[in-house]
Amino acid sequence: MNSQKYNQADSQSYTGAIEAGGTKFVCAIIDQQRNVLESARIPTAHPFETLIAVVNFFTNMMLKGYKVDCIGLASFGPLDLDVSSKTYGALTSTPKPGWQNIAMPNGISCKDIIVHPGLGTQSGLMGAYALTLV
Repeated sequence: MNSQKYNQADSQSYTGAIEAGGTKFVCAIIDQQRNVLESARIPTAHPFETLIAVVNFFTNMMLKGYKVDCIGLASFGPLDLDVSSKTYGALTSTPKPGWQNIAMPNGISCKDIIVHPGLGTQSGLMGAYALTLV
C-alpha cells in the first residue's frame, strides 16, 4: 500500500470509508484520487466490540497522520435515512441479532468528523465506491 500521509506542509485530506456487512466491516482511508491507502477487515461481532474496533482503526490512522474529513458508511440495513429523524442512520428492523436500533454514525463518530450513512452501494459516497477496489 502507498504510505502517503498528512503532514503540516501538506493540505491533502482523506476520506474514510466503512462497508458494514453482516459478517465483516471493511474500513479504509482513501485519497482524493480514489486510491485505497490503508484498510482493515473487522469481523462483525457484538455492536459494541465491532464499533470500538472501527473507531480504533480511524483513531490509529489519524495518529499515523491522515487528516480524515469525513467517513462514508455503507451498511447492511434497513437504515433510517430520514435526515430529519431522531434515529437518522440507525439500523431499524435488521435481522442481524443484537444490531436492531444501533445508531451507527453515533457509535462511529470521532471529533470533528462527519459520518454519512447510506444503504449499501446506494450511499452515493466515494468511500463506498472505493471499497469495491479493495
